[in-house]
Amino acid sequence: MDAAAPMMSVATSIQRAKDETHAATLILECLECLDSRGRKYDVYETLALVAQSKDVADVSPTLRKAAQLLFVGITRPTHLLALANRPTPQALPLTRT
Repeated sequence: MDAAAPMMSVATSIQRAKDETHAATLILECLECLDSRGRKYDVYETLALVAQSKDVADVSPTLRKAAQLLFVGITRPTHLLALANRPTPQALPLTRT
């Protein structure tokens, strides 16, 4: 039996992952200034756009950039994608009813 080559895990930014694939990706939510009304959570706000079928062209430039970065991040893994976001008082359904 051949010894498997050691695997290296590197934490890096989404911007550096462009044109790469990975077995697994973990995206951590962060508090960002996404619009003029104040600070918001980037993953939550981006998932809200998807859940509400909103056009990314109709949002603030900062939220649009967060959505683009999230898109790059979620399209990189081949086997596992994990999103870590803060708990919210009201659950945001990801499917339409």
